[in-house]
Amino acid sequence: MAHHYIEAGNVLDDLLKLREAQEQPSSSMKSLLFGSNSKGHLPTIQALITNTLKYKHVLEYAITTAAIYTKHKFLQQKGYLVYVMVYDLIFGKGIGGAGSIKKILMGYKNALKSSIERLKVKWRVSNIEQILPEFIRNEMILPRYARINRILVQDPEDIIQLFQKDGYELTDPATVLTSSPTNKVFAVDKDIGSGNLLIFPGGHDLHSHPTVLNGQLILQDKASCISGYVLEAPPHSISIDSMAAPGMKTSQLAESMKNTGTLYAIDKSSKRLGTLEKLTHQRGIRNIVAVCSSFLDIDPLSSPYCEATHILCDPSCSGSGIVNRQDDLIAWAKSKVPIDNPMYQYQKPLQDKERLEQLSSFQLQVLLHAFQFPKIQRVVYSTCSVHKEENEDVVEKALQANPRFQLKEILPEWKGRGHSETFQNASYCVRCSPEEGTIGFFVACFEPNQNLPQHLPTPDNQTNPNNNSKQIKTSNKPTQTNNPKLKISNKEQNLENKISSTQ
Repeated sequence: MAHHYIEAGNVLDDLLKLREAQEQPSSSMKSLLFGSNSKGHLPTIQALITNTLKYKHVLEYAITTAAIYTKHKFLQQKGYLVYVMVYDLIFGKGIGGAGSIKKILMGYKNALKSSIERLKVKWRVSNIEQILPEFIRNEMILPRYARINRILVQDPEDIIQLFQKDGYELTDPATVLTSSPTNKVFAVDKDIGSGNLLIFPGGHDLHSHPTVLNGQLILQDKASCISGYVLEAPPHSISIDSMAAPGMKTSQLAESMKNTGTLYAIDKSSKRLGTLEKLTHQRGIRNIVAVCSSFLDIDPLSSPYCEATHILCDPSCSGSGIVNRQDDLIAWAKSKVPIDNPMYQYQKPLQDKERLEQLSSFQLQVLLHAFQFPKIQRVVYSTCSVHKEENEDVVEKALQANPRFQLKEILPEWKGRGHSETFQNASYCVRCSPEEGTIGFFVACFEPNQNLPQHLPTPDNQTNPNNNSKQIKTSNKPTQTNNPKLKISNKEQNLENKISSTQ
């Protein structure tokens, strides 16, 4: 049996919680994939997972009506491995590899396809995709962005010339945005990054490109690059990425710092920190100290954190700005859908108001905690949410709670701005949206108000004895973080556990 079927089935089992009765999956698809043993097959595995989620109810109907489990009850114990293989059998290029399960499923090929044909007749459609919800059928495809890693690449022109030699045509962004995924065209983004951000057609696969595999290019959405770009952590500084894993923004901060100074990458998951260390080492980064802790447990007055001047706060959020969200697909796959009833209309679940309140409360705690570091010069707050509750409302409450800080206007030429009707200077913030070719994103930048007395306490040079954090210094050799998750006992832990997560 092809190993990628096993990997895809395991990820689906975790995402859909076949093995555990929990409301939230234990990890996101991205983090589960990074933890897989099939790095060379990641695009294939991800496509299998996504398509199986899309067609989960159709596959379930076909498997049930073909009565596969009636004669082969042991297959029920294989979880979503069966779904993945059936997807490839009836919708893909056929089941790859060999093995007893493949042999069994191949015997049901005609029965499975007949089930699909009956379903099409019931719905009076010519293509089975037509019975899926509109948000699945008509996915929004955003451009593919790739950030040039300036730690490994001295001159961006070298990467541009490499792609041109590989048959790519350098053109303008407008042409790229209207090109098909297979077109070998690209452009240089002029909005942010000083020519370090490249644009490719949406859906263009770069995962196996040599420049991505060797760390010279980092696949990262344009909007996600803004927070690190705005923070401008200077060389030789002491900076903090407060919720760092898996490390996309962390690596950007390290670039801004010219791989000098110290960048504390904080995350409470040792597994996610292990992923961060692998990725950042691959990208040539040597100024990171990985800290296994909740950011809220870091004492702002203890050494060495009291020396921090720049902090990025990108806390857990609803993810409502992410186009083609994993959560929407999982909600669809987990719902009880009578797929054989053409009268049934699936409605996407509304965002839970209580969860939004929990998220915004936690986000505010994170932001206010960042304000407590005595030498802080700049704090950037960002979310991949479109909800005002997680964006402008959090910023307004933070400014009210700590008037020592004020908003700094960022990217004045950027079209999308914070909602000005919410509070004064809300337009100093940036909002991104699919209309601008990015995911939904929000960024705010804070600096101390120099017109007000700071009244800051004197830093305590002794490490806080109650600080439940563990530092893992990266070295010139690849390292892995195998430390158990550390117990976090501060009073915000219950709230953090509720909303922490899947990002």
